[in-house]
Amino acid sequence: MSLGSNVAGMFLLVAQAATPALADEPTEVSCSVITLESNGAPKSTPMDTLKVIEQSSRDGAFSLPRGAPKGVQALMCKRSSILPAAHDYKVLQAGYMLYITDELGRVAVIGMAEGRVQLDMLDGAMTEAEQSRARERLAEFQSQFQPRP
Repeated sequence: MSLGSNVAGMFLLVAQAATPALADEPTEVSCSVITLESNGAPKSTPMDTLKVIEQSSRDGAFSLPRGAPKGVQALMCKRSSILPAAHDYKVLQAGYMLYITDELGRVAVIGMAEGRVQLDMLDGAMTEAEQSRARERLAEFQSQFQPRP
């Protein structure tokens, strides 16, 4: 084996090891805000400027982009995966529930109940592997709501 093939082989191993970590985070297709009509019915308004994954990954608190309607109750994002993204907890800290839909038509909602972060599947089901990853992510989120000493 030549030095060149050893380097290429090492690069391949590093690339393969890095790929699952990159694949773990969902990508976002589109997002909407959910408000309530005067009769109490929910109304979804698409917002091209609402990029929850991008905006929540920045330093500081999550906030809605300019032009968001008044009275936003929740956000809904279509993503590549039903799993929550790393910084989705910031949406909860801002006081909103987050609905996630995926390419399989599944729907999940992340919210707070009695001080606990929870994820409920409204349509469809997660695989066992997804359930395990979701539990880990929710534990990470919960730690963001614990009082700091």
